[in-house]
Amino acid sequence: MKKRKHILLVEDDMSILMGLKDNLITEGYKVSTAMNGNEGLQMALQNHTDLLILDIMLPGMNGFEICKKVKIDNCFIFRVLMELHRYRPIDVIH
Repeated sequence: MKKRKHILLVEDDMSILMGLKDNLITEGYKVSTAMNGNEGLQMALQNHTDLLILDIMLPGMNGFEICKKVKIDNCFIFRVLMELHRYRPIDVIH
């Protein structure tokens, strides 16, 4: 039996969080969720995650900060998607 990929979804809007979670579960993924940046960071550092999906504007710590801390504090390389619809290309960290 093939192991399901694990996705950590960090989003503070409950309707977006539940919609994404439901769709990802339907597609066969194991999904963990957090509703603020601090909780999301702790979960990312403590659990094996195949994919980290971050909102940028989060309470406690924003998506960019989480991304930086995961890369600095951990040896794992996470594939990261961020909701960028609110940002111009100049706002994106490469």
